[in-house]
Amino acid sequence: MKKVFLLTVLIILSFSLVFAIQLPAGVPRSETLICDIDGGRVGNPHLWNPYAPGWRGDAGLHTIMMEYMWEINSQTGKWIPLLTEGFPEALDENYTKWRIKLKKGIYWSDGVEFTADDVAFTIMMLATRKEIPIYTFWHGLIKEAKAEDKYTVYIELKRPYAKLITLFANILWGAQFKVVPKHIWEKVDDYAKYENYPPVFTGPYVLKDYDPSGYWFLYEKRKDWDKSGLGKAVGEPTPKYILYYTYGPEEKRVIAAAQHNLDQLVALTPEGWDALRRRDKFARAWYKDFPWGWPEDGCAKGITFNCAKPPFDNKLVRWALILAIDAVEVNKRGFGGTVKYSPYHIPPLTVYKEPYFDALDSWIRNFSLPDGYKPFDPDIPVKTAKYYAKKYDIPTDPEGAKSIFGYGWWRYDPEEAERLLKSQGFTKKNGKWYLPNGEPWRITIIGHGAFNDSTRIALIVADQWRRFGIDANAQLVEASAFTAMHQTGDFEVSTGWPGCGAIPDFWASIGNNFHKRWVKPIGEVSTNNVQRWVNDKYSELSNEMEKYQPTDPKVVEIGREMLKILIEEQPFTPIVGTTKIVPVDTYYWEGWPTADNSYMAPTWWWGNFKLILPHLKPTGRK
Repeated sequence: MKKVFLLTVLIILSFSLVFAIQLPAGVPRSETLICDIDGGRVGNPHLWNPYAPGWRGDAGLHTIMMEYMWEINSQTGKWIPLLTEGFPEALDENYTKWRIKLKKGIYWSDGVEFTADDVAFTIMMLATRKEIPIYTFWHGLIKEAKAEDKYTVYIELKRPYAKLITLFANILWGAQFKVVPKHIWEKVDDYAKYENYPPVFTGPYVLKDYDPSGYWFLYEKRKDWDKSGLGKAVGEPTPKYILYYTYGPEEKRVIAAAQHNLDQLVALTPEGWDALRRRDKFARAWYKDFPWGWPEDGCAKGITFNCAKPPFDNKLVRWALILAIDAVEVNKRGFGGTVKYSPYHIPPLTVYKEPYFDALDSWIRNFSLPDGYKPFDPDIPVKTAKYYAKKYDIPTDPEGAKSIFGYGWWRYDPEEAERLLKSQGFTKKNGKWYLPNGEPWRITIIGHGAFNDSTRIALIVADQWRRFGIDANAQLVEASAFTAMHQTGDFEVSTGWPGCGAIPDFWASIGNNFHKRWVKPIGEVSTNNVQRWVNDKYSELSNEMEKYQPTDPKVVEIGREMLKILIEEQPFTPIVGTTKIVPVDTYYWEGWPTADNSYMAPTWWWGNFKLILPHLKPTGRK
């Protein structure tokens, strides 16, 4: 792959450059943690409103300032009440009345105490203010929320809802509910346009300075950090200062880390990691050896179809496009064999192995399309293992290969893809495909320009579809544009990642997010179900799953049926579970989670990153 070779050469040649961060006076490097910004430059650095369209949480907003009611340690599965004394208490058998007890002694960063009034106000704000994108769902759920006393919230619902905790808890990247200070927000006229600057939250850090162009954000630990949710629940975060900084392209990020000017990196390509580990003896990834990366990321990456736009509204067309994708080539060219395959619409996590992947193994092997064709290929992990066993000491038997490369994927079968398309009125002339109306078939795949996995899948799949005869191209866009195009339906195909989850009860992710209730006409903002896929049976199962507590066995039974529908329909097609190569440079800071010390997941870009901060220790190096 020419691009990969050129990137490697550029990294090697560029190591003569020096990237020196000029920290403000009085901000010593040895007390400053420098973090990568997940999505690159922040387009609107003045926007700190977590309910406004286009808000960004990856530059410190939701990682170190904003706190969720409950966090979850995705590595251990342990729930951590951050702002509460415990878990929500159901007051009736129908799950329509609830009580939440808050921790005492937590204060907003401006010195005002955090109380039940703040939580009740935020809930009712979401349920009554139409300008907020998630208003429809909350309005249909919430009847009343009020403070029974200073630290007790009473919630009454319009309908039974057993999963209240999943709305308030950060199970994966974040949560729908972000509590805001009543004493500030009650004065706001339009919550969707409010910038919320200066930002006031309960987290242990406050904004000290930032770049008006959106390249960096400097935070300082609150003097009263012990009055934050993290301080109460976990302890004192170690760094006095945290600088979020984006260097731009991967080669510059690698150079900065090798020169100890970047302490953690959100994600590197295999060749980027190879360049860093060869030049920085302090660099460390999750594993010391191949496949290097953390294999438990909570989102599967692949192809998202806009089901409101023909011909992608036809599931057989979607299946044809899937069978024109060579997943093994995607893994080799895009990820150097470091990722696992996932045919299901959830990531290939250990927590999903028994309840879903193993339980549905017989079903997926026998699953067939309407013409009787069986598309699942269980041998893909072995094929991949045999290829990489030439270079690395890895197992090639079926179970061993599965442990490294996942559970298989769909067959690469252009001939079956061609049969499916012709059955739907498509024609092929001189190697080129034409739509049923006779027009040449052109597809644009949008990819997230700041994320290597999204970018590479877009480029490789576009190349494969061109070889198949479609005039396909990849359009790489920045973070804000990518989000806006998704939410308004201004795309045909994208390399988004809606297939997420972290616990067996995946209702809070794909269970709810793919419900037809979220579908809006193209041009209107929808924060969920950006595929605009409508399936009555799936939505009915979602409603049924909603009735059960997250630990109820019925949840998994229903979940299996939902996965079967997603496989049959394919509104989103996961290709790989994201094995993240998320290295750290340990020159200034140690105590990072690794496979040898897996106390937390290395999710620097998730809301629970703040839980890692008390474990870090300064090395004393200057």
